Amino acid sequence: MTFYDYPGKTSGNTYPGSLRWPSVTTRRLPNGDTQWSYTPHNAQGRTELRKETYTQTNGSVGVHLCATDPILRPSYLCLHK
Repeated sequence: MTFYDYPGKTSGNTYPGSLRWPSVTTRRLPNGDTQWSYTPHNAQGRTELRKETYTQTNGSVGVHLCATDPILRPSYLCLHK
């Protein structure tokens, strides 16, 4: 199951956002875990930043922080927290 949320909504969950690209995506994984990603877009639809969760080898939740490389678009430069 996957849920999407869009930026610029004026009221509640039943109104469309101001962009056609979702900024938040949440998934239920087969093992029951939940994964989310936050990906804001600029007015042209380009991704400038991305945050997403992942399961670390010790079972805890980690976060990837990724910024778009302006020279090699759409590659990402990611840091693991």
